[in-house]
Amino acid sequence: MIAGGLTQSLLPAFAAGTAAGVSISNTATATYRDAPGGNVIDATSNTVNITVAEVAGVTAVASGFNDTDGGAVEANDILEFTFDITNIGNAATDLFIPGLNGLIEENFDATTVEIISVNGTAVGPVAVLANGSTLGSLSLDDLDPDAIVQVRVTGTPAVNTPAGADVGVTIGNTGPNNNSPSTQNQPDDPTGDGTNNDEIRTVDADAGNGAPVNGEREASAENSIPFASSVDPLALATVTKEVATLLPGAGPTASDDLITYNLGLTVEGSSPNAAFVAEDLVGTPMTIDGSTETRILVSDAIPAGTVLNAVPTAPAGWEVVYSTNDPSATAPIGTGPNTAAWIRNSVTPLNAGNFASVERVGFIRTATTPLAAGTDVTATTPFQFTVITSGLAPEGGQVANIAQVFGRTFDDPAIAGSPTDQVVYDESGDSQPNNFNDNQTPPNPNGSNFVPAEDRGVADPVAQGTDTNGDNTGSGPDGEANVVNIGNVAGADDILNGTDGVPGAQGPTDQNDDFTNLSTDVPVGTGPADTFNPAAVTFDNTIQNPSSAGFIADVTLQPISPTQAENADDSPLTGQYDGADAIPFGTQVTITATDENGDVLTATYTYVNLAGVPTFRLDSSTTTAGGGGAIPTPGGPVHVNYGDLPAGQTLDYTVSVDLPPTVTPNQEISIPVVAFPDDNPTTAPGLTGESTNNITIDRIYTGFMQLTKQAQVLDQNGVIVQPFASDLTGVEFRPGYQIDYRIGYENISTPVVGTGNVGLTAFEFEVVEDGTVATGTSTTQNNWAAFTDHEQNTSATQGDVEFFTNSGDATPLTTTDPLANTQVEKYENPVGQVDPGQTGEFQFRRRLQ
Repeated sequence: MIAGGLTQSLLPAFAAGTAAGVSISNTATATYRDAPGGNVIDATSNTVNITVAEVAGVTAVASGFNDTDGGAVEANDILEFTFDITNIGNAATDLFIPGLNGLIEENFDATTVEIISVNGTAVGPVAVLANGSTLGSLSLDDLDPDAIVQVRVTGTPAVNTPAGADVGVTIGNTGPNNNSPSTQNQPDDPTGDGTNNDEIRTVDADAGNGAPVNGEREASAENSIPFASSVDPLALATVTKEVATLLPGAGPTASDDLITYNLGLTVEGSSPNAAFVAEDLVGTPMTIDGSTETRILVSDAIPAGTVLNAVPTAPAGWEVVYSTNDPSATAPIGTGPNTAAWIRNSVTPLNAGNFASVERVGFIRTATTPLAAGTDVTATTPFQFTVITSGLAPEGGQVANIAQVFGRTFDDPAIAGSPTDQVVYDESGDSQPNNFNDNQTPPNPNGSNFVPAEDRGVADPVAQGTDTNGDNTGSGPDGEANVVNIGNVAGADDILNGTDGVPGAQGPTDQNDDFTNLSTDVPVGTGPADTFNPAAVTFDNTIQNPSSAGFIADVTLQPISPTQAENADDSPLTGQYDGADAIPFGTQVTITATDENGDVLTATYTYVNLAGVPTFRLDSSTTTAGGGGAIPTPGGPVHVNYGDLPAGQTLDYTVSVDLPPTVTPNQEISIPVVAFPDDNPTTAPGLTGESTNNITIDRIYTGFMQLTKQAQVLDQNGVIVQPFASDLTGVEFRPGYQIDYRIGYENISTPVVGTGNVGLTAFEFEVVEDGTVATGTSTTQNNWAAFTDHEQNTSATQGDVEFFTNSGDATPLTTTDPLANTQVEKYENPVGQVDPGQTGEFQFRRRLQ
């Protein structure tokens, strides 16, 4: 939060007893494998040296509301809004607090602004002057790092405030004033003269030692409640939906793929909005086996183009129900003629003979007792069901659906069998309960809004929006549809070219950006900026003629530049391929295939800048007959031309990628490889002018586990002096100060999305921090073990931490964080498996001797 100051010059803090120029150096290393029992790959972090500078920081948040006479907010009520102002800087600071003349009021007449505590100690209350006051001017202590000043604003609702209108106050003025991150820890207005009376801002408490390197900071916070409203109890239900597995069918078409969905349900333990307090969830009336029952229901309509393929499963305490009613014409709950009639699977079991008649699946809670607020129903076992895409066109299509949950609020005074009872309702696609909006406001004043004629659970991605990543991070009102693209939605290719054994592989957007990710080795000690010459890496790909009759003539394979791929791709989408300069010049690609006669076909290409246009230049090709040696291809080198590919037949081929000696660790290099029928292979061979084609990406990484080293400095008492940063060379710090080293790691390879793509998972990943050895290919020397002692505060996102008394030890002293001053010269964190996109940290603390 205070990283803004790290881009400016750092001022050294000189301390008696510290030798000038002493620098504590630290570089982390790691090893991992690209497959179980696979190649061992090394990783080396950046080098960190520690320096110290004063940094200012401040945040403000609404921390409470009180209507002194209780009940609804009404005219003449005395209202108290409280705010917590926190020093997130690294040194004690004075603060300017706005008074009555600096507040921003909304249907509210403030009468007092008071400070009620500083640094955790109650004061006064101490009145802030009308034009604002600093802590010092009120004879109050400076605010310590991480400490809070609590401010209370008292007043009454403005005259003639309409029912439902917000009554509230904003303290501080940063511009947006909407409690968003852009209202916190902002640079103080550089055009101001330091007397702005509407700002919460830091005021340097020790100007004699220099100003904070990031300047003074300011923040704001808003707190409000609807007029004529009290804090109401409300059950807050969040339903989520994710694709657990997507399994391609055995046939070449898209009409036999299996999609398994996992649904989740949480009854939230806290409210995102001050107008409500979290309450337990109970059932709501619905029709089950011909009778009206009161149950909590999680419901999901079977997506268009699919059919239920297996009996759904539920966590303990829940049972499966289903409905055969048209979801577009019936609401999931209720008792009238236009509502779904649910059937218990335990009464009329589902089977292969009646799967096709199911229009909705549902899960009802067996017990009728309240489901407690704060319960994650599916923490260990999801609600799960599987569908088959038997209703899709052979070339594929889009499968979209959205999950729902229904219930009521326990002890809601409206619950008495009345049709006006408040239904608790949520749709999947985001993380907000009860279809709350992204800014945490409710969908209506009651906190939930179910409209039976509209909220029938039929997915409409255009109207509802899409949960783009399929992980319940959608945005917008209500829920968002979960969308799965099966096959090539834009139309089936006449030829398929994909990953090993999956010629119809589907990438993040279509069949032209499916991918295989592999990694080179990285020599031991190679630093983040060091160049090296990796060994060649070989990819396995597969092509297929998906037709049921006929053949594809002169099937040809070749690597192409990202620009060529963008132009050849028949999809309207763009940005599927990296820029033309992402492939290093000098990269050599060799394609090898064996035709039906046993002849081995090989062509080798080099990526060059040809007359200003990056392209793969065809250098050589050979045909090795099944019964003999190498035979030069007549007429010079040509692309790998397999010949005719019969209907339904597949062909496996390999692509070897040999990178030049100029690469650095953790580069991502994507090689598009195209398959196409060459209309004129004799006189005009190549992709130019060929409209029928399919592209797969062979993506090579020069190592894929990235280490990032950061450090922060703390004083003798653990107060932050310098926040985490990556490179703080040249700063001095006092004896007794502490250093937190943080090693972040990330699997930088692309996540596996779509169908049939091959990702890179790191196995046996282990971070090593040895405080006495040289690291990298330069003369960098880890010396932190010689100048510092161990302090407790070791942590790891994943895996144990092993502590070694001497760096040369093979057996750790312990795996439990030892006492301060224990001799520890080496730390190891065996993390284990790290999936694509996964991140983690390993942190340990040392004290300067």
